[in-house]
This record gives sequence, C-alpha cells and structure tokens, in this order.
Amino acid sequence: MTRYSRSKFGKIGGSTIASIVGENPWETALGAYFRLRGEVSPTPDNIAMARGRRYEPVVAAIFQCGRPELRVARNRRGTDEPEYLEHPKYPYLIGRPDAILFDSKSRALVAGLEIKTTHWSNRRKWGAEGTDAIPKNYLLQCQWYAGLMKLPEWRVAVAFLDDDGIMTRYGEYLARADEELFETLVERAVDFWENHIVPGVPPEMERVDEATERWLLERFPNNVAPLDVATEAEERLMADYLAKRAALDAARTECEKSEFALKSAIGERDGLRSETFGKVTWKRSKDYDRVDYRAVCEELNPSEELLAKCRKRVEGTRRFVFAGSRSD
Repeated sequence: MTRYSRSKFGKIGGSTIASIVGENPWETALGAYFRLRGEVSPTPDNIAMARGRRYEPVVAAIFQCGRPELRVARNRRGTDEPEYLEHPKYPYLIGRPDAILFDSKSRALVAGLEIKTTHWSNRRKWGAEGTDAIPKNYLLQCQWYAGLMKLPEWRVAVAFLDDDGIMTRYGEYLARADEELFETLVERAVDFWENHIVPGVPPEMERVDEATERWLLERFPNNVAPLDVATEAEERLMADYLAKRAALDAARTECEKSEFALKSAIGERDGLRSETFGKVTWKRSKDYDRVDYRAVCEELNPSEELLAKCRKRVEGTRRFVFAGSRSD
C-alpha cells in the first residue's frame, strides 16, 4: 500500500463518499479530488448552510420530544463536539455524524441521527416517512456512519423550510445498515485515495461543479500572455466545443418550439394537470413596484464630487468568448 502523510490531504467523510461514487448533486469526484488535495479554496458559506446549522438543535429537540425511548447526544463523551469516527484500517476514512442515540433505560448505544434541512420544493425527493426513501447522497452518508460505528440503523430527521427559512413540515426516516454496501463504499474510497489522491491523478470529469469551476478560476485568475496560435490538440478542442454548442443550440430551439406549443395549448387557463407528468402552469406574476435609480439620479442631479465619492471599482473577471472568426 502507498505510504502517505496523514496531514498532507483532507479525509474522506460521509458527504465525500457520495461524491466519489457519483451520487452527490453538489460535488463530483473531481471536485472532491481538488478539495481533498487542497488545490481549491474551502467552499464558501451560504444561506442554506447557515440555516442548517441554526436549525440543527431545533430539529434534534423535535426528534427527542417524539422519541422519549431514545436519548439524543452529540457523542459518547458527553461533550458538545460531534462524535469523531475513524476506520480501524484506513485512518483517512472518517465520519462526523450529527448525533448518536442511546436507549433511555439501558443507556446502550442503539443508532445514529442525521439532521437535515431542505427547501419545501424538495419534498418530492423524500418518500414515505419511516423508510429509507431519502436522497441517495444522504442514504450513503447514513450507511457510511452506520458502518464506521457498526450500528444496525441510522435515523434521519428533516425539516422542510419555505423561502423565508420557516419550517413548514417535519419528517423522520430510517436507514437500516447494509454491511455489503458499506464494504463496497470502503473499497471505492480506498481505490480513490490510492489511485487518485495520493499520486495526484485527477479522476475523469463528469460535469462542471462548483469546486471544479472555482479551481479553474483560482488557478488561472488572469490572462498574462498574448494571443497564441492554436496547436493541433487545441484545434480539436475547439472543434469539439463548436459541435457540442451547435447540438445544444439545436436542442434549445426544439425545446422553445415545444414550450410555445404548450403555452398555445394552455391558452387562457392557469395550466394543465397530468396524472403522468404532474402540473405545468403559465400564469402571470403579480405586479410590483421597482425604484428607477437612474431616474432618481437624474432628478437629484448629483455633483461630480458626490459621484466620485460613491464610485466603486469592480474587479474584472475573465470572460470566455468564442467568436468563431478566422480574422486577427
């Protein structure tokens, strides 16, 4: 087995394993590769992440109220830090579950608890409560933690939030441990580590995700060399790009035609309901007021000094333009 420095790279946890096997909607295997090798800056915080942290104790409390036979705890030590899990053979395979569950009477450790928050529009991705019909990346995360802790099951408590971050629905799900699946995930993780992370061989790109886009912009932030003559390999890249752009344009045109036909069929109605395809609507949005700031400026006629004081320099960004012209 390849020798490595434990502190050199990041570690593979419950979210990353879903990325490695292609089941994470937010991160690909290539994005995980850049992140684990420290080749891209950390993922910036966003509103959804902040809301998740804010709601975590609330959702845990709701779960606890409905399950008096269980006791929710952050870890086995009785502190507020999450339980730290580590594979006995591969120390770079880890986990930090949201909570663990003890039997209230015997105090025996019986399961784990994963706490999720999501927008209400994602409700269709969650099936019947009490089952493991949850998004695949979350299911793999539960299997990962259950396998590392050798527990028979993992619970999931989820809060569905509206646009204002207010909980509109709460649900509970159950994932029973699958030892065979866990061993398969471990094999995939070890293979990814030994054949990609340690030797520095990036996996094949599936799609462009946030991490890969950030890696590209951080590695090549500025254009510092002049226009150059394309090599044969670069000519092939251009041809491939143009062919795929033409196919995309053709598909977009056909989609626009289908949309026009659907709108024409809807006519003056709100929309259509189908037992097979669900709802499609074509409704007018509500009127709203918008401040015309340009008109305000013209009305106030600000001085050059005031304009200079309020002027702010905006940092430029690299723009990709394929003009398709053969001229200089």
